[in-house]
Order: sequence, then structure tokens, then C-alpha cells
Amino acid sequence: MTMVGYVVDLFAGGGGMSFGFKEAGFKVVFACDIDKDVAKTYTANLPEVIYLVEDIHRINPYEVMDMAKLQKGDVSVMIAGPPCQGFSMMGLRNPNDPRNKLLHEILKFAEAMKPHWIVIENVPGLLTMEGGEPVKVIYKSLAKLGYKCAHRVLSALDYGVPQKRKRVFFIANNTGDPITFPLPEYGEPLSPTLEKFISGENCVGVKCKPYFVVRDAIGDLPPLKAGEEKDYYACAPFSDYQKLMRDGAPQKLH
Repeated sequence: MTMVGYVVDLFAGGGGMSFGFKEAGFKVVFACDIDKDVAKTYTANLPEVIYLVEDIHRINPYEVMDMAKLQKGDVSVMIAGPPCQGFSMMGLRNPNDPRNKLLHEILKFAEAMKPHWIVIENVPGLLTMEGGEPVKVIYKSLAKLGYKCAHRVLSALDYGVPQKRKRVFFIANNTGDPITFPLPEYGEPLSPTLEKFISGENCVGVKCKPYFVVRDAIGDLPPLKAGEEKDYYACAPFSDYQKLMRDGAPQKLH
């Protein structure tokens, strides 16, 4: 199979990461998740992707390769966002939570498929769980498979999403290419120092567009009283974010 930027998405959920890679020009060929309800959202937006609703422990990566007509090394990027409840600062952070072991399933697929790049996303609490032991496991396990790895905590707010949502991203490759992370594109009007901007820790006002806020996202929706329903927008879109969200959508609300 000729390489054209194939992507495999594990723990795909409703397809946010898959959709982003598709928008970036990749072709998502396989996705899976155990939740049949999120599968409906995924397949509604990405009907061309083979989507398997199943416990990942029961999925054989070699059977997936046959299903998607893939050979070892055909996959450009394998992406994975395993359940985060066991690591989250909002939860019990139980080291024995079985969901924490799902990282091993990612490695199972990586060993079988040998993707060129791997992207793993999770909550920042993963970094401090058991003194950072899961992080050590990720690095050591990927190194055994021939991957170089790096990680960084990124905030969705810095990249144009009106939400304070931080996630840690592990990026690994077996190509020898340098691993870099995108600098923030949005920030406060006057943020601290140029050094922080260069390191990716923060944003300098003159270099960044202002953060999107909730009004930018939903300010075009009509106000509602308790129990009231409306199926129309209150006004024309007045932010780039609203225009993006409305792109291709009907004029009436659902």
C-alpha cells in the first residue's frame, strides 16, 4: 500500500482527533472505542472510516490491519486518548484502576503496526501519578520498540478554543525526525516574557491573537428562559469561531 498519510485512532470517542487529522490532510482508516453512543457521533461525521465498537483488549491489531488493508509500516500516525479517570486530579487517582493499564494496549498496536508517529493524549495528572511511573513506562516501552519520545502540557485556550483545557501530549516517532510542539497562537494582550513565548510556556501579546472567550463561541445563540426552546440564532456570526462552527450547518438550530 502506498503511503498517503494514514491514521489509526484508538479510544477514538466522538472523533475530535480524527477530524482534526482529516482536516490536516490525513486519511483516517480505522478507529475504535468501547462506547456505542459516541460511535454514532463519530460515524455521522466520518462515515468513511472503519469504526469498531469493542473493548480494545479484544481487538487484534493484525486483524485490524487485514480489515483496513494495511501492511506493517503503512500507518503514518497512530493517535490515542485512553480514558483519563484513573489519572485525573478530579478522581481517586487509584494506581490499580484497570483503565490505567490501557496504555499497554497502545503499545500492542504500536508493535504490530509500526506507525511512523504516535500521539498519546491524556490529563496532566498522569505526570504525577505514582511519582511519574506511568511516564517512565511510556518512554521505556516506546524506546524498546524503537521510538524517540517527548511530551508537553498544552492548553486548548492557547490554540483558539474558548476553554481552559490542559492536556499532556506524548509524541513519538521512529523516523529520527525532531519532535517539536506548536507555539501558542492566542494569549493575553500583555503576557510575561519573550523567553516564555519561545519555550512554549506562555504567549507574548504582540505575537498572539487574543483568547477566544465564551461570548465568541456562543454569543450568537438566543437567550432562553426556563423550559423555553428556540430554533434560530439571535444574530449573524460576529466572530471567526462562530463562523467556523456554523460552516456547513443549517440556519435552524436543533
